[in-house]
Amino acid sequence: MISSSTSIAWMIILNIFCLCVFAWASVKVPGSRVKIAFIAFFITGVFWLNLVILVRLDFIDYHMAQIISLLIFLTAVLVFSTFSFFLIEFSDSKSEYRNILFWLMQGNNIILILLCFTSEIQKGITQSDSIRMPIYGRMYPYFAGSLIVLGLYCFWILFKVYFRGSNEFLKYQVQGILVSGLIAFAFIATTNLLIPVFTGNSNWSFLGPVGSIFLLTGITHSLANGKSLYLKGAFRKLLNDDSLKKDENIIAVRKRIGWIDYCFNDDTANFKKS
Repeated sequence: MISSSTSIAWMIILNIFCLCVFAWASVKVPGSRVKIAFIAFFITGVFWLNLVILVRLDFIDYHMAQIISLLIFLTAVLVFSTFSFFLIEFSDSKSEYRNILFWLMQGNNIILILLCFTSEIQKGITQSDSIRMPIYGRMYPYFAGSLIVLGLYCFWILFKVYFRGSNEFLKYQVQGILVSGLIAFAFIATTNLLIPVFTGNSNWSFLGPVGSIFLLTGITHSLANGKSLYLKGAFRKLLNDDSLKKDENIIAVRKRIGWIDYCFNDDTANFKKS
């Protein structure tokens, strides 16, 4: 088992980092339903990563470890659920609220939470060779599969916005979340969901919090620096525009100069209308 001093140091570092990210987001991200949804997701995510580390501390007794292990499963469901609500608000995909599939998955989340209080997801915990691990129940593959499907659904929402949407400003924000989100999802789905399904152990579950840091940081960066991301991407396209490589095309140059002035002097709200 990981030594208490190492685990506590790791928890302190992670929490200081998350606190800084949270403070930054509170100041930089404009107040809206998106911000509220992000804060809900952020809090559940940080709570989950702390629990994953806490259960491995050697001074935690058996009964307390059982409670923490139960909370890990409960919080995991809430993380995926709040993430889906955040993405709908963030990507302005309100039509998903009319999608029966979305509500079926949210209803399934309620079932998963109820199953966490039975022995179907986790029968208990065991400790051998200084490693404390949960004893998975027969419904754990269903639990893991449900969260993976919900995660894939969340990324499908982002892919639709990125490839089919007309809002260029939003696309640049989505791009950052897609990159950090896919990295985090690969970490969490592999180490905390799939490996336990196929091996019955969670030796690598401590890597899940590392993945969640990528996602939380990526989302915060995209929300707080959306306009900057948009301008950098727009200027990159501008520099590669063939019309600017022709000296005789003065009209095109003037149009681009006017557009640059618009980019610098207009606000984010107007970008979202474009």
